[in-house]
Amino acid sequence: MTQNNPWHCQSVDKAAQTLETNPTDGLTVAKAAERLETYGLNRIEHGARRTPLHIFAAQFADFMIWCWW
Repeated sequence: MTQNNPWHCQSVDKAAQTLETNPTDGLTVAKAAERLETYGLNRIEHGARRTPLHIFAAQFADFMIWCWW
């Protein structure tokens, strides 16, 4: 999608057409398998966790905090 035409501004029919799916029936098993092969699993990549000490220290990295001292 482009910035001029975000998903939430499209009609259901237009979004379904763009995604090549049917809003009533969804994807066929074959199409779902094809997309799984093409795009992989729908997972969120987790980055490194920040420790509580790092979070606390990051509070003092803001310029405005230094102005208040």
